[in-house]
Amino acid sequence: MILFLILTTVSLVYAQFPNWKDKESEVSYLFYDLDAEKVLFSEKNDQLFTPGSVAKIPTALFALEQKGADFRVKTQLGIRGESKEGLLKGDLFLKGEGDPSLFISHLQNMVLDLKHQNIKKISGSFFYDDSIQISVPEIAHYFRSDQTYNPGVSALSFQFNRVRILNKGKGKFTFLPELPSFQVNRVSDRFSKGIHVNYVWNQGKDEWEVSKKQRYSRVTEVPVKHASRFTAEVFRDLAIKAGIEVPLPQMGKWDGSVKLVSEVQSAPLLNWVIDAFEYSNNLIAELLLLNSVEKKKIRTTNDAAAVMEQWWKNLKVKGSKRVVLKNGSGLHPQTRVSADFLVDALTRFKSKKYEGRYFSSLLSSSGWSGWMEKRLREPSFLGRVWAKTGSLDYVSGISGYLTDQRNHTIAFAILMNDFDKRKFLNEPPLDDLLRKKWIKKAHRLRVRARSWKRRAVRYQDQLLKAVIEGKKKEK
Repeated sequence: MILFLILTTVSLVYAQFPNWKDKESEVSYLFYDLDAEKVLFSEKNDQLFTPGSVAKIPTALFALEQKGADFRVKTQLGIRGESKEGLLKGDLFLKGEGDPSLFISHLQNMVLDLKHQNIKKISGSFFYDDSIQISVPEIAHYFRSDQTYNPGVSALSFQFNRVRILNKGKGKFTFLPELPSFQVNRVSDRFSKGIHVNYVWNQGKDEWEVSKKQRYSRVTEVPVKHASRFTAEVFRDLAIKAGIEVPLPQMGKWDGSVKLVSEVQSAPLLNWVIDAFEYSNNLIAELLLLNSVEKKKIRTTNDAAAVMEQWWKNLKVKGSKRVVLKNGSGLHPQTRVSADFLVDALTRFKSKKYEGRYFSSLLSSSGWSGWMEKRLREPSFLGRVWAKTGSLDYVSGISGYLTDQRNHTIAFAILMNDFDKRKFLNEPPLDDLLRKKWIKKAHRLRVRARSWKRRAVRYQDQLLKAVIEGKKKEK
C-alpha cells in the first residue's frame, strides 16, 4: 500500500510537467540555472528553429554592444541660398540618419523653425537625403504586402512608416493625409483570399487598390513602401498648412553649402531597444541593425544581418557557428537559431548594465507589459518572467529570464515550428494555375495557424509554470 502511494505520487508529479502532443510540429527548449550554473531541462536545444521576433534579442544586444545605450542620430532641415522678403532663392533639404522615433510633432517643430526664418516660399527645389543608409520597400517579401508589420525601411522613416486609407462613404476613398504620391483606386476585382487591400508595384508611387466586392471600415492602416518620400511629403503638407510654399520633394544630397535651420535628435538607442521589445516593432529592430553596422558595403538588410551574424560567431557563443540571421527583426522565415545560442547569449550579458539598466529589465514582464502582459498573470507568476516572444504562421517562441520559487534566475528559450507547413507558405509556385491552388491552400493554413499559435502559447506557459514551481520532468 505504501509503495503504491509513493508510485502514485511520483506519477502525479511527472504528469504535471507538460508535453507537446502535436506530432506534426517540433519543440526545442533549454532552461539554464544561472545561480547553480547548470542545465535544468533541455530538448533538441542544439537544433535550428525559425525564431520569429525572438531574433530581436541578438539584434538588441549587438546594437547595444556596437553603439552603446546613449547612441543617438539626427534628422536635419537645411537651406541653400538667400532669403529675402519671405522668398528663399534656393533649395530646401531634409536629411535623415535612421531615427525610429521620428513622429509628427518633430516634423511640425521643424516647420516652425523654418517659419521663424521668415520664409514663406521656396523658389528652388525641395530635396530629401536618405543616402546614409539603404532604403528597401519592405522588410521581407515572404509576407503579404498589406501588412503594417512589413513596411519599407529608410534613413527617413517616420511614424513607424504607416499611413491610413479613409473610407469617405459612397465608394470614395482617400489617404490620410492626402499626399501627391499616394493613390487609392476602387476596382471591380475580387482579391485573393486574405488580401484586404492590394498594393500595386508602381515605381515612384504608393498605389493601393480597394475592391468593390469587399467591405471596409472607416479607416484602414497600410504600410508605407517609399518611406523617405512619405516623410518629405508629410513635411511639405505641414509646411503648406503653416503658410509656406514648398515644391514637391525629390532625392538630393546635402552638402557643405547647406545651412542648418532645424535639428531633431533621436531618443537614445536604449529607448529603441525597449520599444522594439515592448511593441515587437519590426521597423525599430531593422533600424537598430542598420545603425550598428558600417555603411560602405551594406546593400541589403541581409548584408547587415551577415555582419551581425559574424560578430556573434567571433564571440564563440554556443551554437553560433550554425546560426543564420537574415535581418534585424526576425521577420524572415529563413532565419535560424537554436535554444543553445539564445541561452548562451543571455547568460553572457546577464550582469552587464546599459546606462544603469540590466538587459533583463529591458524585456517585457509577465502580466505587466508588452506581449507578456496577458500571459502568466496569476499572482504567483506575475513579474517572474522577463522575455521576448515571437511568432509567424506555424512559428512560435519565447526567450528571456525567469525567477523560480527558489529565487534562482534561469535563462531560457522555447522554440516551436511546424517545418512542413511553414515551408509550404514560404514557397509560392511561379506557374499561374498552380499558384491559384496554392493561394487557396495557403489561406486555409493561415486560418488554422491561429489555433496552432494558441496551443503553442498555452504549452509554453505551462512549461514556464512547471519550471517556476520546480516540477520534475519524467526521464
